[in-house]
Amino acid sequence: MKYIDLHADTILPLMQHGDQASLYDDPETHINIQKLQKGDALAQCFAVWLPDSNFDLMDVDPLFSPQNHEEDMAYIHQAVNRLNKEINANSAHIAWAKNASSIRENHENGKISAILTLEDARAVNDSLDNLTYLHHLGFNMMGLIWNHENCFGFPNSLNPELNQKSLKKFGIEAVQYMNDLNITIDVSHLNDGGITDVLEHSQKPVVATHSNARALALHSRNLIDEHIKGIANTGGVIGLCISPRFLNGSGDDSTISDMIRHLDYLYNKGGEDVLAIGTDFDGTTGRFEIGSPAEVPKLFERLEQHGWPLKRIEKLAYQNALRIFEK
Repeated sequence: MKYIDLHADTILPLMQHGDQASLYDDPETHINIQKLQKGDALAQCFAVWLPDSNFDLMDVDPLFSPQNHEEDMAYIHQAVNRLNKEINANSAHIAWAKNASSIRENHENGKISAILTLEDARAVNDSLDNLTYLHHLGFNMMGLIWNHENCFGFPNSLNPELNQKSLKKFGIEAVQYMNDLNITIDVSHLNDGGITDVLEHSQKPVVATHSNARALALHSRNLIDEHIKGIANTGGVIGLCISPRFLNGSGDDSTISDMIRHLDYLYNKGGEDVLAIGTDFDGTTGRFEIGSPAEVPKLFERLEQHGWPLKRIEKLAYQNALRIFEK
């Protein structure tokens, strides 16, 4: 079964492992090309995550710690250049893709597709011109925020008042402009009030690349029922996240049983067209029953045993995500 993964943080650990590390066979990352091939991956989204000032990047660049717009942009370029280097070095196995047509073309040529995404669009820095620039750089899907306030709005929070704060004025303007540019908006990490605003103002499908159901795992990063239905109503998708915290609310175990509980719930609340995969490989820790792309087929096997029809499994695995990339 082919599959598309909407979110992974592999670029950063690859950079941390040094210039000699290779995306082809790095043994320390959840994702490498060999594992993607073994798991029959159709496309992998590689997120550029913008570290905060508390994150130690000394092993990436001892003179660099992103904390302002210029340094954020410099880091984005550094990360994109590293991924581009890896794709060029492994061009027999993997190739860039920006839409569904290029994903299909790569597949016909026997190659996995690499899709560039952004996690925390704070580098936009209150400028629509910066949004345009990032789009031209290759980012066709962007997470508005990570865990800190930025020019768009506010992150998910355990504080109910903060969790209901609306998008900022620029955030609403940016949502509409991103629609015009055909940048898919990712609301994972955004607070509840912000997600409500995105769903109200976006005229295009909205995605949550790596989020689960809050009713099953009480964490503010997970989605309430209203937002599951709202994302489905936009024609968007929700990528199942394998992080233990977002599967069971606590503990270190990421199990297929918990994944299926969330998928059943998302299906019951949002229908089969909202289902997708967004593992968060290389961005989470724990004990994983599915610990690499090579093991993703286990999920599809268990879903079949669970009674899911093949058509629904195919929609989860790749068809729904591919629909998002059609335009």
